[in-house]
Amino acid sequence: MVIRKKTLLIFTVMTVITLIISGGLINYILMSAVEKNEQQQVRTELERAVNSVEYDLSTVTAFLTDWAIWDDTYKYVQGQNEDYVKNNLADATFSSQRINIMIFADYQGQILYGKAYDLDKNAEVKIATAPFQPIINSVLPTAGVPLVSGIAALPAGPILVAAMPVVDSLKQKPAQGVMLIGRYLNSSELQRLSKITKLPIQITTYNPEQFPADQLEKQDSLVKIVNSNTVAAIKLLKDINGSQRLVLKIETPRLLYQQGLSSAIIVAVSLLIVTLLYGFSLFILLDRHIVNRIIKLMTKVDSIKSFADIVDVATIGGSDEITTLAEKTNTMLNDLKLSHDRLKYLSNHDALTGVYNRTYFEQFLQDNDLKDYEPVGVIMCDIDGLKLANDMIGHDYGDRMLIQAVQVLRSACPPDSLIARIGGDEFIVIIKNPGEPLAAVCQRISNNISSFEATSAPNAVPLSISLGYACSNSNSIQELVKSADDFMYREKLHRGQSTRSSLVQTLKGALEARDYITDGHAGRLIDMISVLARRIGYPEHKIPDLQLFAEFHDVGKIGIPDYVLFKQGPLTAEEKEKMNKHPEIGYRIAQTTPDLLPIADLILRHHEWWDGNGYPLGLSGTEIPIECRMLAIVDAYDAMLNDRPYRKAMTRQEAIAELLENAGTQFDAFLVAEFIKTIKA
Repeated sequence: MVIRKKTLLIFTVMTVITLIISGGLINYILMSAVEKNEQQQVRTELERAVNSVEYDLSTVTAFLTDWAIWDDTYKYVQGQNEDYVKNNLADATFSSQRINIMIFADYQGQILYGKAYDLDKNAEVKIATAPFQPIINSVLPTAGVPLVSGIAALPAGPILVAAMPVVDSLKQKPAQGVMLIGRYLNSSELQRLSKITKLPIQITTYNPEQFPADQLEKQDSLVKIVNSNTVAAIKLLKDINGSQRLVLKIETPRLLYQQGLSSAIIVAVSLLIVTLLYGFSLFILLDRHIVNRIIKLMTKVDSIKSFADIVDVATIGGSDEITTLAEKTNTMLNDLKLSHDRLKYLSNHDALTGVYNRTYFEQFLQDNDLKDYEPVGVIMCDIDGLKLANDMIGHDYGDRMLIQAVQVLRSACPPDSLIARIGGDEFIVIIKNPGEPLAAVCQRISNNISSFEATSAPNAVPLSISLGYACSNSNSIQELVKSADDFMYREKLHRGQSTRSSLVQTLKGALEARDYITDGHAGRLIDMISVLARRIGYPEHKIPDLQLFAEFHDVGKIGIPDYVLFKQGPLTAEEKEKMNKHPEIGYRIAQTTPDLLPIADLILRHHEWWDGNGYPLGLSGTEIPIECRMLAIVDAYDAMLNDRPYRKAMTRQEAIAELLENAGTQFDAFLVAEFIKTIKA
């Protein structure tokens, strides 16, 4: 399919997709806004309906306040105003104030008088005072409540009710009874409120099946779409007794929604017409000014057979992006050539150090004859302790060792030497026609290593390289490599003890760098544990190993992340689990370090508790080596006397008290007593 047909097909498909997505998006945005505004409008109308009911309640409450704070009412509830009912509680009082219920009670809540009036029939009806008794009791003078008002859900229907204690007009005398009035929210009252608010107000008993409680209680009000023409809004009203709940509901026509729907249809039709006109015009312009020129560019690119033809691409006429595309295509082809050369370089060189890699070296052995390089010298190099440095201190240190080793080799070997990294810690140097003995070259390498160690930081990993060499005029280069490798192995065995000692010093420096207590912690532990050991009769010949244990018991903390080891505050459960791994890490380190091997088991067990609640093995009592029990005491004592990231140092007396408190649980009680004697002596 040619590009012009593809362009037409793409434009057609994209136009259809654009219409669908745009139409749907516009419809969604428009109708969402309409529905949001509709909900806001309905909630506002609902709030207006609620306010009308609350205003009705306030008029009832105001009427109650006028009557309950009145000397005539006060005397009546005291039994001193016999004409009160006759003079004040006529039917006209109820009809003029739209009051259905009026009840008077004495000081103890006993009903003195109650009257119910049907406003629709304009006639007095029989009154049931029992439903109102809890409300009356809640405002008795002894209750200390000045007023209650609200909506009550009664068998006869919802009613606006208010009650308060009866006092004299000046409020100077103690209350002597209670007065309650009420106005039923019956159909005629709701019609009156609906007429005032121009809203169809309904108040019904709460039905949890119709109105889920979790929805109503999470939201102040709830809007429900009844159908495409009607929307309802409801609000939960609390009953004054707290026993039942009522729902205020309004239903209004969806005028705003219908208007929004009509607008959405008009927008969709307009969008269809505009999109079709726009798409057709854009296709014509694109075909004329872009597609035709791209086809020409494709023809030019297709004609390129070699890098020499690249310049022809830039001959596309014009000064726009297509011309720039032609020029950048030319640049891209040149960059591809450079990338090819770079990849070829990386395939033959070690990415970290920059020297040749094993692949290149093996190919060199296959492609070159020894006779071309008579005589030829081979130096084998092995970096001592690289794996241990990677495992204990991190690969960054190991990488620095490798880079420094290459710098040493380059500075010591002749400029035309071939240097290759043939293993993780192994290098080989091939010197064509060496102009000096290889022993002199190896000595120069050793001298350069010494210069590096003299200028390195105190806690840096020491650089140690085992060297072996061979030089011949007749042996094959493979035999020379083997001879040099054997020589290097013998040299490595000969230098093994000094290397191990150097590694121990490296561990010591790394541990001191990660010690979060004060300087001299290890030295203080050595002194205190030695005194304690001699006091309890510990064998003198074992004390050197005990002192080594005191110095390196926390060597495993080398492997703990800094954010855990130096955290300012208590550790989380996950962080504590990481910290509790340090005895096992230290055990593995000691097992790979000959000088620390005798104390490996002690390092593993130095966090066990006397009662078995320690880690990692859960040993208890005398199952724990006595060396670990002694160290636990002196280590805890010294730690308490020094600042920690999460607390300040204790006093000497506080530290002793802490040891005594944990004797028999964390510590061996006998050793605690003996240790305290040593520090008090």
